[in-house]
Parts: sequence; C-alpha cells; structure tokens
Amino acid sequence: AAEIGTLAVLRERDLQPGSNVDRTRVVPLLEAADSANGLNSPLVMIQDSPDVMAAQVTVKRERANPIVAIRVQATPTAASRIVDLARDGAEIIHLVFDAHGREQAAEPRHMRDVLREVHGALVKQGLRDEVTLVASGGIALAEHVAKAIICGADLVAIDVPLLLALECRLCGECQRGELCQIALDAIEPAYGAQRIVNLISAWHQQLLEVLGAMGIREMRRLRGETGRAMFFEDLEREAFGRLFGKRRTTPNPVAMSEQKGLS
Repeated sequence: AAEIGTLAVLRERDLQPGSNVDRTRVVPLLEAADSANGLNSPLVMIQDSPDVMAAQVTVKRERANPIVAIRVQATPTAASRIVDLARDGAEIIHLVFDAHGREQAAEPRHMRDVLREVHGALVKQGLRDEVTLVASGGIALAEHVAKAIICGADLVAIDVPLLLALECRLCGECQRGELCQIALDAIEPAYGAQRIVNLISAWHQQLLEVLGAMGIREMRRLRGETGRAMFFEDLEREAFGRLFGKRRTTPNPVAMSEQKGLS
C-alpha cells in the first residue's frame, strides 16, 4: 500500500505488535465498541451499528479528529440507511457486497443496481457531495472499477484479486481448517508485495485506456456518468421492446371469435 500510494484495510488484531508496517497506510477496522487509542492512522473504519454515530464521535475525540469511515453491509435498505448516516454527519461510507458483487437478500440485486439506487438517493436529498462512497465485493477486473464508479461510487476496495495475485486457488480449504496447498502464510513478504504491485500497476494502465476512450482525464469525473455506459436492459428494451412488449391484459376479440368458430 505504501509503494503504490493507497491504503490497506486491516483488522487491528491482525497487526502483530512491533511489525515493520507503515501505520499511516493502514486503515484499522474496528467494531463500534472498540477503542481507537494508540492507533496512528489518518483514517479509521468502524462497523455499522445502531450507535455508530456515537462511536464516530468517540473515535474522533480519542484520536484528535481522524477521518472515520462507516462499513455498511449491502442490503435492500442500504440506500435509506446511507442517506440517514450522511444526514447525521457520516464522512465516508464503505458499502460491502459479497464476493459475487451482490447484496444480502433473498433475491439479491447486483452491485450495479444498488450503487445506482444509493447514488440517486443521495443526489435527491442533496447529500451526494457530503459523503464519500466506497464500494467493495465482486471487483475482479480493472473494468469493474470503472463500472462501479460510473454507477455512483467514489472509490473501490479490492480483496479477492489480491489473493489471486498471490496464486491463491480460492479452494476454501483454509476456511475449513485444512492445509493450504500453496502455503500462503509462508510466502516471502517482498515477493508477495511485488506481485500485488504488479497487479495494481496493470489495472492502472487499463483504467487509463478506459478513461482515454471516454475522453476523461481523471477518474473522479467519471462518478455517476451513466450516460457514458450502455446497460443491457436499456439496450434490450430499445431493440426488442416493440416486438416483445407487454402481453395483452384483455382478450383479443379476433382470437375469441376464431375459437368460437372452431368450437
């Protein structure tokens, strides 16, 4: 993270005492009740909870007013929750989707639809420029970064691609308590860090090509620019809407008379 100029979100308990880590590049992830004393980071992230705004005040008091991000799970009510948090003074919202880029629901929507809903709700309430929206989950390619920002995110956070850069097979054996076949925990740190740097550098070049094709010079100008994208449903409706429109809700009189004649 220090080498490529970004930030790494890590649980505080995963940082070993005395480790040679640039703490200014670490975003500690805290539960709402955790203390922020002793943390040396310009940004602190806390889990969403009913008293999360009180926890934000506590963190700011303990840490001489750092920036606080609130981690919100993507659900069907995420838009209203984020609007409420923005209205109450939230600075950064980290909207978390599952590994497939979907919300938690019986019939989950894709990140694309949820982000557009959240972005539109914030714009409608006049709060869009008051909060920074971070999206994560399901970001697997450089093009997904651009798509997420087009749909309304300001930033994206990536996770699974970092494991793939370290040659992880996503077999899930480690989660089941089994032996990792490639020994991720024993990888040489400098080697692993360089592979991640290589991945992000490749993504950076691809994003520059995407922006150049759109005639945009910086990524932040892409936020919410849905007019620069084509959505499948819109294309399908424009191309086939006249042919395969809504079914008739009233009986066809011609068909009825034909049926009577046949009977």
